[in-house]
Amino acid sequence: MNVVIPMAGRGSRLSALGAPKPLVEVAGKPLLAWSTRWLAGLPEARVTVIALEEHERDFGLVATVAAHMPGAGCLLIPEVTQGQLCTVLCAAERLDTDAPLLIAPCDTMIEGPLPVPASLTGSGNADVRGIVSVASMPGDRWSFADCDADWNVSRVTEKVRISEWASTGLYYFAHTGRFLEDARRMVEGDERVKGEFYVMPLYGRMLARGERIKAVPVHAMHDLGTPEALALFEQQLKNS
Repeated sequence: MNVVIPMAGRGSRLSALGAPKPLVEVAGKPLLAWSTRWLAGLPEARVTVIALEEHERDFGLVATVAAHMPGAGCLLIPEVTQGQLCTVLCAAERLDTDAPLLIAPCDTMIEGPLPVPASLTGSGNADVRGIVSVASMPGDRWSFADCDADWNVSRVTEKVRISEWASTGLYYFAHTGRFLEDARRMVEGDERVKGEFYVMPLYGRMLARGERIKAVPVHAMHDLGTPEALALFEQQLKNS
């Protein structure tokens, strides 16, 4: 399985803490170590981290990735892209196009199952082409999936609340090559949301073709992308 972890943003909401978002210390560990703990459950994964050249030059990000994510490869890019989807496309030449793809965030920690075929419940899931990890969350600043009682996804949106089920930022695609084709078409068609190219809308393309998308709910999602969220997470760690 290909695993791509985009870390190539400037993380403006955490800039006052003096380090790029993935390297911000949380309870003695960099944020990237907390957000990728689930990698231990995917020992055969080929992991590519995408980061900014300036974060390697100024903070030695590659060494931190090597220390906390053994075996992961780093792809350094010169500039922030036009969105997460574009960042993932930067790694296209490194990916096995016949293998599945898992895209994961660097600022969210989940408690619960991964969005992979082994986590699907029930029978008759052989035709599932995509799986999205979801959590019940308040607010409307997330990506959302509308699901039935069997966790079949019927609709997805970006920053528009259509259900309680918000994406955790973990996205599975059964075929990397088809993902890349769809992603390139979205960019060529300038299919942006609020000026950026996101991953979640790609499932909308798949649903429009009649492809089957499932959701896998997690027990909890910890958003680590703001100073307030980090402080809350550290307090929860102390309490537990």
